[in-house]
Amino acid sequence: MNSFKTFFLILYLATLVYTVFFLQRREFITWDKNIVQPVPFKNTINSYILLKEGHTTKALLVFFLSNIIGNILLLLPLPLFILALTQTTNYKAVFITGVSTSVLIETIQYLFRIGIPDIDDLILNTTGVAIGIALWKTIFHNRVKPTSS
Repeated sequence: MNSFKTFFLILYLATLVYTVFFLQRREFITWDKNIVQPVPFKNTINSYILLKEGHTTKALLVFFLSNIIGNILLLLPLPLFILALTQTTNYKAVFITGVSTSVLIETIQYLFRIGIPDIDDLILNTTGVAIGIALWKTIFHNRVKPTSS
């Protein structure tokens, strides 16, 4: 394993853990048992509607896009690291690893009442994983030698 790649993997994972579990915006969340929303994008739309009442269009756009784009970008690097470090071509296993990571994050948030466990995050994180795999396939399609999966 290349030490350069390993260093950046550790840096990415540390940033991921900090962002998901320790970022200061977490202190403004009031947690209750009804916080989990199983209906996709209902929390995102409700948050947008609530913010619309007292904020400028620019502030709403920043919030809305940071939530959507931020959740996509959160796990987008994960498949790139997995594929770079293992040189596997088993994209299904990499995808399942990414989705499992997102499920683990949401489960930890629920169990420890850190942040808001949300189906939207799971969908958007999964989208990031899929984009990461697609980027890898597009950029490195002919450069990686297949190994046993």
